[in-house]
Amino acid sequence: MVCCLLQFVFGPQPSILFTYLDNTFGDLLFTIRGSQQTSGSVVIVDIDEASLKEYGQWPWPRDLMADLVHQIHQANPRVMGFDILFSEEDRTSPIHFIERYGDRLHFSPEGQDSSFFSDSEVLLLNHDKRFNQAISAGKTVLGYTFVFQEDFSKETTRQPRKYTQTRVTNSKTNPELYFISAYRPILNIETLHGGLGDGFLNILADTDGIVRHFPLYLLYEEEIYPTLALAMYNLANGCKEIDIIPAAASDDKPLIPIDSIKFPESQEEIQTDLHGQLSLNHRGGPHSFLYISAADVIAGNANFFLRDKYVILGSTAAGDTEFIKTPFSSWLPDVELHATLLDNIIQQDFLIIKDDQEKSFFPLLILLSGLTICLGRYYLDRISSTVLTVIVLLVPSLLQYILFTRYHFIFRTAFCCNLIFIIAAVGTLSNYLLEGRRRNFIKKAFGHYVSPLVINELLQDPKKLELRATTREVSILFCDIRDFTRYAEQASPEELNSFLNTYLSLLTDIILKNKGMVDKYIGDAIMAVWGTPLDDPEHAKNSVKAALEIIEAIERNRENLKTLDNKVVRIGIGINSGIVSAGNFGSRQRFDYTVHGDTVNLAARVENATKIYPVQLLITEYTRKLLDDTVKCRFIDTVQVKGREQKVRLYEPYRILP
Repeated sequence: MVCCLLQFVFGPQPSILFTYLDNTFGDLLFTIRGSQQTSGSVVIVDIDEASLKEYGQWPWPRDLMADLVHQIHQANPRVMGFDILFSEEDRTSPIHFIERYGDRLHFSPEGQDSSFFSDSEVLLLNHDKRFNQAISAGKTVLGYTFVFQEDFSKETTRQPRKYTQTRVTNSKTNPELYFISAYRPILNIETLHGGLGDGFLNILADTDGIVRHFPLYLLYEEEIYPTLALAMYNLANGCKEIDIIPAAASDDKPLIPIDSIKFPESQEEIQTDLHGQLSLNHRGGPHSFLYISAADVIAGNANFFLRDKYVILGSTAAGDTEFIKTPFSSWLPDVELHATLLDNIIQQDFLIIKDDQEKSFFPLLILLSGLTICLGRYYLDRISSTVLTVIVLLVPSLLQYILFTRYHFIFRTAFCCNLIFIIAAVGTLSNYLLEGRRRNFIKKAFGHYVSPLVINELLQDPKKLELRATTREVSILFCDIRDFTRYAEQASPEELNSFLNTYLSLLTDIILKNKGMVDKYIGDAIMAVWGTPLDDPEHAKNSVKAALEIIEAIERNRENLKTLDNKVVRIGIGINSGIVSAGNFGSRQRFDYTVHGDTVNLAARVENATKIYPVQLLITEYTRKLLDDTVKCRFIDTVQVKGREQKVRLYEPYRILP
């Protein structure tokens, strides 16, 4: 619940660390998804190395640029945009030569009648005017750039031109929106006014240098201006108005974040972040779009490829372009990034950041993940619970990948995954501590009464140990020394202690070796159980085997187990099998794991019966039924046991075949 609360409060507020993790994971999603087909509507006319080889180094004379633009407009594209800035006049224009050297040639256009040069002559003499005439022949958007740092070169007389007007919806006043603010623009020369609009060329990278978002608008002098791709889309589709939809329509906030940008005519909507930036759905590495060499366009060989297309004119020639880092590549030409943004707008498949869903969905995901991890730790074994935990940790990432590839949704999952990881880590640590306590309990409770193999099995799977009272089928063994009371009266405490320790250690080792549990020591008597705390399908055979080995061991150690009057120790062993109640019995302050029931009482009575018959070992008919043919027994008698109405048949096992 604490983690759910943390996600609800802090999840939508990205930190530097989690932003980095989210960005890195987002880049990985692009890598896993791979390249994607474009719409085919965007074409890049490239002033490439082949073009420079054909027509000379950059910058080209504007009359050559006019020829290039003329050929593009001849192909009848939907719109044309420049990823090139013309901030200075063309110094190669003849008009500049005349103005500079006209006096020496006894000729100067200054003071002459305005009709001194014909219109056609003006276009021949002034390359910029000729270029502007070519631009005016079709739907064209010119590019410019913004400066963000104050450099004291601000010019207030000129501003970028806007084809589309914007309005803020859901607000009574005109609030100040949370767009990124610029200091001043660097515009094209005034002569180039033939385009129907301008679009900025700025590309803003994240702190790691990778471009993941693209600002659709930038704020300058209380006005917002569109990027090149958006300006081209507006011009091509005749969008005269665009609605800016704030994330929160509140008049008392100085800065209001942006939610989306909407085209009223088509009702199409572009989801943005709070700064009005679109999250790019990158298509792939370099040359994901169709590139056509400018040399081929000038030669008139590319009209077919430009018809009814969005054409962006740029350059990829070495030294003439800026290369951008993206999730796919570290050297993507900047013109292709404008093409990517335009293609995202055309196909409406840009990435959508779901901030509002994060606040409601992720706490629920964290709660379900935490419950799943905790239940897995409780009900499953160690390996299965670990696998389940890993799967739960991967769920947010898998969910993100599915939503990313199918619906273009982006969630900030790093904070959520981190909280789920904390839950898993705390659960693992708690489980480790509880497991340690359980292991210590098992060692303390059974370490002296069952074999190390049984202890290890219990430690590997503690669920095999059921400490609550349960019914089990077991075999009970009682073993007692004959006439031990008389020996105890004659021996000193030291002698008695030494004798019992030797005797009981011998019996205990044999019992543990045969998978039995020493239930208790009762003076010189010992009670052992087979079939609990671990199930033992051969509990009857193992108990009989232990009994026969005890008799043989006492015979082998007769010299060490003589009484004070040098008499050999004689024992009696009784075994019975049946249903008992097994579990912890005792008081709140002290309890032991033991068994209770009529089966236990009958085993004790059978052990007493060895005093009547000249045998050391007797088993009941119930134990005999559970033995296979390898255990050889002889019938002894049918007796009426005290406290039982039903008679019991007694047998003496005497050998176990290999």
